[in-house]
Formats: sequence, structure tokens, C-alpha cells
Amino acid sequence: MRTDLTFKINFPKFKSEIKTFSFNYGLHIIFGEGGVGKTSLLRSLAGEGIGNENFMVTEIRSSGDFYIVSQNPDDQIFCRTLQGEISFTPECYGMEPAEIAQVIKKGFELFPYKLNSELNPSYLSGGEKEMLNLITTMQIDAKIILIDDGLSFLSDKNKTKFLDILSKWSKKKKKIILWATSEIRDVKFSKNRLRLELFKLSYFKQIPKLNYKSMTPSSGYLNLDCENISFNYNKNIILNNFCLKITHCRSLGVTGENGIGKTTIAKLFSKILKPKSGMLNITINGYEVSSIGYFDQFPEKLIQYRTIDELLKTMINNKIFDPKIFSVFTKRLFRFQIIWDHIKNKRAKDISWVTLRLLILVIMTHCNYELLVLDEPTFGLGMEQRIILRSYLNESMVSKHLIIVSHDYNFVNSICDQTFNMNSMLMNNKNNVETDGF
Repeated sequence: MRTDLTFKINFPKFKSEIKTFSFNYGLHIIFGEGGVGKTSLLRSLAGEGIGNENFMVTEIRSSGDFYIVSQNPDDQIFCRTLQGEISFTPECYGMEPAEIAQVIKKGFELFPYKLNSELNPSYLSGGEKEMLNLITTMQIDAKIILIDDGLSFLSDKNKTKFLDILSKWSKKKKKIILWATSEIRDVKFSKNRLRLELFKLSYFKQIPKLNYKSMTPSSGYLNLDCENISFNYNKNIILNNFCLKITHCRSLGVTGENGIGKTTIAKLFSKILKPKSGMLNITINGYEVSSIGYFDQFPEKLIQYRTIDELLKTMINNKIFDPKIFSVFTKRLFRFQIIWDHIKNKRAKDISWVTLRLLILVIMTHCNYELLVLDEPTFGLGMEQRIILRSYLNESMVSKHLIIVSHDYNFVNSICDQTFNMNSMLMNNKNNVETDGF
């Protein structure tokens, strides 16, 4: 069988033997927990390094160029409109106007719903940005496509759709796709699958299941009342006369497909956005909630150009974070294998996405917020990390109320005592829940 990509990998610290891996065209999956080095592996294959502190990649032989789909979807979006983004690559290749028009038409047809061609991509959700990046990736001439957790914001339905499109495209165009993911359920999408660990890279023999043990949340006092809420971005209507009533809740889960309006709801609940019309009332114990913390899909927005230490000092100065609990905070960080002294002087761009997300989550749970709104908190997290995060958030609910907005149905259903699905407009009230990740 012809092979179009070959490389050797060695884990010197663990004195393991050097192994050779070969790939031909089609979809290949590399699963690994967050932080094991998936990004380093992909970037090493593309010639941007030789590995990390645990492994070395050598003797890379390929039949063509590499193209990386970044973990952060914002990294690949440059234009002011969706049409401009989709037409950018064919214009760079010097295609004729009629051909470009056809590329634009086919590109928009790949979205699961109609989008305004003049919409600024900044208004897209994380999942919609990932779909846009996958659409433009299929315009690239590169032989080998390296996807760095580039489908983690997608719902199961849209992930299945786009992986089917990518798989067929890779076979038709003789492309190799190496997709690195932290989601254990993703390995079902290909028979060509490997697992990266701190000490080895190997083929899957047995696929583990993600199981959440049952838990009993603390009694809830969160009441939420939405009456005929409407909201739009310019001409793009997101919510129209939206109604929802929640009572006696400790942790509310909001689920739904990409583009349904989950992030908009999260920002409305956080009071970052205001409804164009309608009424929104949020109370805890009968009193209006005055302090709400919002965990953004893209947590680097909170830090901006500051170091982590500068961010924390700003929170202390603003009376959001109590310095008396700093020692407790750093101990809880270590629960996620994060050492404060190692990251405090770093900026967001110098920290892995997984570490950054967990760091911001732990900071926010120690702030003086009555209510935390978490938008896609499990993005990029591996199996063990999700289990630890779930246990940690359950402990935090002793003093906090939560709203968790996510397409990760299993995680939401396992930790929230009430859930709301925006697609079906159905409420589910429950107590102890045990779920299987498959």
C-alpha cells in the first residue's frame, strides 16, 4: 500500500523504542487528553519544531505540503464578511469570477442553515466559525491536512455531517487528514485511530468509555423568568419572543445545535447583552442577582494582553477576588496539574488552550460571583479532565449557582438538576443522574 506520510517518534525520558508511523490518504484520528502534546505533534509534522519535553519527531517524509486547522477558530478568519472569507482562497489562486461565484455558492450550501453572506464572522458562534474554517480548508491545495481539535465546538449532528464531507473529500482528492481530538467519542469516526499519551503513541486496541458517577447537587434557589425576549445582530434574528421560566434550580443546563442561539442566551443571562424587547428577571433566594460571572467560549478575551498575575491583581483591586483565599485557590489549581508559579507571568498566547480554560474556570469559582454562566466549559478537555471538572464544579455549587451552556449533552445532563434544549424547547427536571458517554 502506498504511504504519503511517514515519521518516527521517540520518548527519550521514558527510554522507549523509536517507532515509525505511516499514513495514506483518508481520515486518521489521534486521541489524547488535553496537555499530552497533540498540538506539538501536529506542528512538528508541519516543520514547526521537533516535539516537546516528552517526545521527538524525526525523519518526516511526505508527498506534499501541510496545512494546519488551528484549535482556535479565530486564528484562520481574516475577512470582514462570510462571503469574503469563502472567496479569499480562490481569489488568491487567480480563479475566474464565474468559478469563484460557484465556490461561494457551494460553500454556503455546506452550512446546515442559511447565513447572511454579508455577516461579519465575529458574530458567529464557535461552532459556526469551525464550520467556516473547514469549508475554506477544502479549498487548499495542501496534500496533508492537520486538524488541531478543530471540531470541538460542533454538535454531534454537525460533527458527523462535516466528517462525512471531509472523509469523502480526502478520498476523492487523495488527501491525508490527521485529526487530533480530546473527545473520546470522536474515535468512532474512523478505523484509523491512535492514542497519544505522555509516554507513547500507539494504535487503539480497546476504546474506553466515559462514565459519570451519580451525584446529588445542593438545593437550588435560582429563579429565571424570560418573557417574550427578542434579540438580533443587525438583520440576523437570533431570538423572537423567547419565553422560559425556571424555579428552584442549582445548575441550569442549556443545550442545542450550533447557531441556535446558545451563546446569545449565555450573554443575555450574564447581562453582557440586553434584549431588544421583552423582560428578563434572574433572582436567587428572591433577590435580584447583582454579581454574575461569564466564562467566554474564548477565555483569552478576559486576559487580553495581560499576564495571568496581572489579571488576578486587577480582580483583587476590583474587589472581585479575595486575596485571603489565594492559598486555597493555588491548591485547587494543582488539582488540574496547574502550578501557579509556572504560569503566573505568562500571557494567554503562551499557555495551552486547555490550561487556560481550566485556569480561568478555577479563578472564576473563587470570585465573588453569585451566579456563573459557563459557555462551552468542556471544550478541548479529555476524558479524565471532564470527570475532574465535573467533580470540581459540583463542589463549587455548595456556594455558587451555575448556568452551563454547551452542546456536550452528556456532561450537562450529568451535572445540572434542570436542563433546557433550545432545539426542542423542552425542559427536563431531574435529580441524581448517571450517564454513559456513548
